[in-house]
Amino acid sequence: MATTTVQYSNQGPRITVNAMIKDPLLVRARMLRMMDQQFIMEALLRNVGGTNSGVIQYEESSPQFLAEEPMVVAEAGEIPLAMGAEGLWKAAATVKLARGLMITREQRDRNRFDLVQMNMNRLRNTMIRAWETRLFNMLNTHPSVPTVATGGDPWTGAAPTIRADIMSAIQVVAEAKSTTTGGANDYLGFNPDTLVISTRTAYTMLGNAAFVDIYKASPLVTRSPVYTGQLEREVQGLTLMTSRFMPDDVAYVLERNTIGGYSDERPLTVTPTREDPDRECWRSDIIRRTGMFLDQPQAAAKILISV
Repeated sequence: MATTTVQYSNQGPRITVNAMIKDPLLVRARMLRMMDQQFIMEALLRNVGGTNSGVIQYEESSPQFLAEEPMVVAEAGEIPLAMGAEGLWKAAATVKLARGLMITREQRDRNRFDLVQMNMNRLRNTMIRAWETRLFNMLNTHPSVPTVATGGDPWTGAAPTIRADIMSAIQVVAEAKSTTTGGANDYLGFNPDTLVISTRTAYTMLGNAAFVDIYKASPLVTRSPVYTGQLEREVQGLTLMTSRFMPDDVAYVLERNTIGGYSDERPLTVTPTREDPDRECWRSDIIRRTGMFLDQPQAAAKILISV
């Protein structure tokens, strides 16, 4: 007679606190996996490579077109060379943010793996919050990022014009011109592709009747936020990204990987777990030393959604 194997959720090998301490690379592997692709900075900014000096040099608002037009060249004639105008040279310093994870002897003796995992989650969330806060502070305070006021009420008001406001910001970015060359046709050629809002703003959009009206009596009705409970991945042709750690009074329309960059002097690092006998604990340190900059601030537009 054939036998049937019955399994339950608690079967299989279980990680203990003692195992985490004995394998010094286990905590590092778990923390790196937990933080993989969690930094919105890495999605919005381009990676310009590492730096060994702690300082990143970049050109701000460099023109995207040559100063001279292509020339008609005769047969066997010399092709003239051209160089583009430079932007304003600036520098950004890297910043080291770090925090250590502690596993106490009591946690090991009592096998409180739940407490260790909870602290790992807290550490991950705190590191993500720290870098996102720095990113949005940079975006919010940069004087060259153009602003767009709402065309009607604030987005939390009675009659907001959310879709019209987003379209106005798209136009501002797409029609941006160089501020250094001053030519009438010196468009920078940006192509906005991303909308960045806070999670609270996303809830506001979900509950706004005017915003979801476009889905009524259309082929998009089955994708209406009224039914799905969430916004689509694209809003008016823009990839939607949300952050819990950005201000609620602004939204950003931008061209991803064009507005600026980041450089890891010391990429995200998790040290092997090591003993600290004086405190009767074991520790693992999480460190990242990175610099961020905006070299094309006009590739973004800030919508003042609460004004």
